[in-house]
Amino acid sequence: MRGKRAAISKLSLLLTMMMATMARSASLDYGDALTKSILFFEGQRSGKLPPSQRMKWRKDSALNDGHDIHVRKF
Repeated sequence: MRGKRAAISKLSLLLTMMMATMARSASLDYGDALTKSILFFEGQRSGKLPPSQRMKWRKDSALNDGHDIHVRKF
């Protein structure tokens, strides 16, 4: 009988934890996460940046990479 009670108790705890996890994941803001991810990738760009660059601290970079070994620009 004790083993059965312990098993039921463990199962009950597992179900409670699963329900709590599901409730928490339902409250995540995936739109906000996507916006921040896109902003991160915009900040990782190099080369001549467009005037619409949202990361104001990020400037043009790597404009002369390969110049010393005569790599052509496309």
